[in-house]
Order: sequence, then structure tokens, then C-alpha cells
Amino acid sequence: MFLAILLTTAIGFVLALVMDTITSLMKLIKAARALAGASQDELAQEAGVSRQIVVRVEAADETVTVDAVEKVRAALERKSVVFIPSTADRGPGVALSKIGS
Repeated sequence: MFLAILLTTAIGFVLALVMDTITSLMKLIKAARALAGASQDELAQEAGVSRQIVVRVEAADETVTVDAVEKVRAALERKSVVFIPSTADRGPGVALSKIGS
């Protein structure tokens, strides 16, 4: 899988540092959406992307742009989802924040 390198935005750079790969982030999106209690249509609207993009992100389609994945991730974070980076002992995960909306 590819590492998220050559990202030009500060947010994208942080994303690359926090998540192992864009693919691992994409695999968490469906679980994150379920935690947020959002439908694919609701998430797409919140993220400013099409529902088909959300479907492709959830399927870890490697042709989806990093920008689209970032928009979906940011929309989930606005819904109090926290993306947890992997450690030496476990893989990445998602949780709901106790602080926020």
C-alpha cells in the first residue's frame, strides 16, 4: 500500500503522520460513520462530496483522491469521531469524543 506522502497541506501532512496509510484510514471510515450514526448520504453532504465517493472510500478504493478522503475524515471529526493511530501493539481505530458536539 502507498504511504500518504507529498501531501501539500498541513492537515494532510498531519494525516500522514497520524495514520499508517491512506488505505488504513479508508478502512476505518465505515466504522467511524456507524459510530457517528450517519448515513452515507448524510456523510457525503457534510463532507461536500458525492455519496459515490463515500461508497468508494468505505471500499478502500485506491483511486479515490487524498483530498476526498480528507474531506470525509474531517466531516466525521466534526461529528465527534476521533481517529486513533496505531501503536506497536495494535492497529488504528476510531472512537467518539466525550468533548464536542
